[in-house]
Amino acid sequence: MVVRFAARYLIPTLLLVVADASFEHAAVDDMRSEDGSSFLDAEEELIQECRRDPSWNSHLFESCSKATGWDRFTRNDYWWKSVENTWLQDGKDQAIRNCLNNTLSSKSWGTTCNNTDWKDELCEIREPTVSGWYESFEHGALVTIDSVLSEYEAFAVESLAQCIGEVMSKEMPFYQERPFGDDEESETYGLYNEGGGNHCTYLSGALQMYLPGVASSLYRAFRAAYIFMDWEDAGYSRPGELGLRTSEFLEYKNTGRLGDHSDSGSIMTMSIAMSDEDDFEGGYFRLGSSQALFKVPRLSGIVFLSETPHAITQIMGGERKVFVNEIWEEADVPMGQPRPSFEQFADFQEDHSHDEL
Repeated sequence: MVVRFAARYLIPTLLLVVADASFEHAAVDDMRSEDGSSFLDAEEELIQECRRDPSWNSHLFESCSKATGWDRFTRNDYWWKSVENTWLQDGKDQAIRNCLNNTLSSKSWGTTCNNTDWKDELCEIREPTVSGWYESFEHGALVTIDSVLSEYEAFAVESLAQCIGEVMSKEMPFYQERPFGDDEESETYGLYNEGGGNHCTYLSGALQMYLPGVASSLYRAFRAAYIFMDWEDAGYSRPGELGLRTSEFLEYKNTGRLGDHSDSGSIMTMSIAMSDEDDFEGGYFRLGSSQALFKVPRLSGIVFLSETPHAITQIMGGERKVFVNEIWEEADVPMGQPRPSFEQFADFQEDHSHDEL
């Protein structure tokens, strides 16, 4: 099969190595929702307003939830009370909110992204758009999505990671340094090498609590990939029916790699570039054992079925930041549960099923 590719996504060796795959550049002018209606309807202005305020202040929450179609999050789910009782005591909830508000202030950001200056480049809102796809019978498939997040939403995500580290702790279950691979008995042996690895801040639960607008944008992009690839016909559940299993802000500093692995137990994974392509050398996303290597522009994402083996090539220098999210058949995972297994999540649900709201 002839390989077709968009040069900015693939290194030239793809043409020489991959013979059973195709990569297409997509021009999608009108994304549509799962019921066939256009996203760009009369409520689009409200959706953009909601994206300009990813915290969805209380007076906006109900209208933003309705307009974006993201209604999984409810403030009275049983586990929110357990989170408050376990992790957000002693004023930590307010401390996170204060930290986030201060970081996202116009003084820190440089603008307010309100109705008067939202056309500023830093505040610009663009519709997530399928820009390319790759398919291989042997190695699997992926979709590239442009404009998953706005600059302000990306700044909010990085700010939340910073605030979680400051208010909660720079240790598990909210933070983990992953220079794995030294212990041959470890389940992660071989994933990292020579002191490489990544620094992970777990944002599961916190994202929905403090930045529901970002969570909505993630599902918007998941849905675009799902529709474009006809994954419903393949038997996969719709994104709106799936919970957010893990939300991770990852930093690869100077060196490191991630060996072949799959995100077993999840349905779809999305990796969003939070660094410019020139901020680091190497660090390509690799699907399966092929030589198909991908590097997408900042704020663009790679979406793939989680069971597909994938890896990150050696980083030769600089810093690679990504925002990785997985959705699964279970409910949303709360704060303090870093990417749980099915068994761990079932135990959590059992332990907190009788919590009073």
